[in-house]
Amino acid sequence: MTTPEGQDAAEWTDRFRGLVAEPRAYTAPSPANARPWTASIFGCFDPIDTCLVTCCCPCVTFGKTHHRVRKGADMTTYSPFNVSCLGWYAASCCGVHWIMNMMQRHDIREKGNLEGDIVTDCLLACCCSCCDLIQQEKEAQYLAVPQQPMANQPGLKSAMAVPETVPAQQPAPYQDTIYQSTGVVEPVPQTTVIPPTDDKVAPIHPIV
Repeated sequence: MTTPEGQDAAEWTDRFRGLVAEPRAYTAPSPANARPWTASIFGCFDPIDTCLVTCCCPCVTFGKTHHRVRKGADMTTYSPFNVSCLGWYAASCCGVHWIMNMMQRHDIREKGNLEGDIVTDCLLACCCSCCDLIQQEKEAQYLAVPQQPMANQPGLKSAMAVPETVPAQQPAPYQDTIYQSTGVVEPVPQTTVIPPTDDKVAPIHPIV
């Protein structure tokens, strides 16, 4: 029965063979509809614990990211000192650890349909190895969690719902008001205006 360590070792062996036999699989650029990375390459100080671990033991962060990319969000079987971690450390002693960085970055780009190319992968792996590992780890965390559709995201439905139309209230009939000495407002009695008529009124003669 093959152990998990043996499976990881066999997997890395096959990947290196594939890189040598078919380098075009790694040199192909991202598709036109690729999206930007969720984590910025310059956000390497956040979170601070990942930053400290990566600066002191970059192989640990590399192995953790490999576990997320290959085995998902389940970290119950994760061990800090795994085959990927030890392999990266051995490669760093020979100065070729950037190859493993580049290969893993390519895997994350393919999994998340992210922007990038082989030139960017190589430059970041060689010149900004720690920042590259932190960005990979943060992106792997994002990809390991299933993303909800926009319609099912909490708070989005209520924010996008069309508000109900409230019928406008009719204004109350106008009434003139008058302030009494008591300070109570009372309506003024309405008066009816009688229009003048055309009937002629007989003149009134004074009595002599």
